[in-house]
Amino acid sequence: MVGELAAAPPPEPAKIPTVPEILAALRKAADRVARGKRDYLVIRPTLMKVHRALNERKVVSPAFRPRVASGKFAGTPTGDQILLDYQLIDMHWLTQTGGDVDTNAQDVVDAIRTDGIFANAAVDFARLKWKMKAKAASFEVTPIRQLGCIMFCRDDLRKRRDQLIREARRHSSQLRQKLQEGVSPTHRSLAKIDIDKVSATWLARELAPRTAASKKPSPATIAKILEMILGKPISAHVVRHQLEQVVRHIDGRSLRI
Repeated sequence: MVGELAAAPPPEPAKIPTVPEILAALRKAADRVARGKRDYLVIRPTLMKVHRALNERKVVSPAFRPRVASGKFAGTPTGDQILLDYQLIDMHWLTQTGGDVDTNAQDVVDAIRTDGIFANAAVDFARLKWKMKAKAASFEVTPIRQLGCIMFCRDDLRKRRDQLIREARRHSSQLRQKLQEGVSPTHRSLAKIDIDKVSATWLARELAPRTAASKKPSPATIAKILEMILGKPISAHVVRHQLEQVVRHIDGRSLRI
């Protein structure tokens, strides 16, 4: 009918953020806390909500996500809260990704499945003055899965992992710098690779336990760790290809320094 108003278009569905967008938001929030521009306790509810969502999606293990460094707040109520929260994140991740295998902390697992990441039993467990190795043992966490936990990890594994994470970030930064300034064929080849993926593969290779026979980690083991780092399935075939890039662009570059 002439003069009749057209119907309003339906509202667009809310955009669901991608995992890279979520990780970027975590990194930005962590940086702001580190610079003293945001109070951790103020943004804590949002951060915990994001970690819970990532755990439920089973993408990117907690240890490989951007996070607030607790060392700056050591000995303060904020530092204590950060360390407690990291244990809650670990327990929730282990519960979401560990299947139905019984553990010595089954009551905690059951409580988390019922009440979520802030379950009272989980908070009480996090407050126990146990060594992290003992807490990981209660959840029967394998050494490889310990690498994915922020706190539920043997001290030696955690220190080495965090050091290697920092080295992997430096590799990514240096490769990007070479890409921007270089004109040689080797440098131009950097444009054909995923720099972050290659650096992550280097990290997974360095973290992977060596086999007794070959003294080298198997591609299948590297793939398991790389899945925790990148948050998506990785085949051994892809790992072999990425390792070739690691040898060329990271190992080879290190030999030239």
